[in-house]
Amino acid sequence: MVARGSYQMYLRHPWLLQINWTRPVMGPNTLASVEVFVRGLAGLPVTDQEKISIMIMVDGFVTGLARQRVQQAALPDETGVTDDEFWRNHIPVLSKAMTSGSYPAMAALSEDAFSLGWDETFEFGLQRLLDGIASLLSSRPAL
Repeated sequence: MVARGSYQMYLRHPWLLQINWTRPVMGPNTLASVEVFVRGLAGLPVTDQEKISIMIMVDGFVTGLARQRVQQAALPDETGVTDDEFWRNHIPVLSKAMTSGSYPAMAALSEDAFSLGWDETFEFGLQRLLDGIASLLSSRPAL
């Protein structure tokens, strides 16, 4: 699938996340990527505008999660503070906040609420996007 391939590409080449794609260079690789995505939607009961909207929506999810993952991985080098050190320093503040009564929904979360890894989070989100698209398609007559 295009989304998984793009996600892996961004992880291999994080500098691509710095490119402003709102005015992409229309070279053969860019056009080929759009072609693959649009071809994958051929024959489905969606308008051309919806095809492009679906492509933008999926790309937004992929780039957003890839950007967060790349930024998180770079933080120890950028700040000189490891993830363990960061969280160890914040536990007293978080503990006080969670017992204050000001954040009852967060305080009720299980201890493992934030334990999913990046890949599991990606797959969960991608599946929800695909479920939404499938719901849209199932509500329309076939072409």
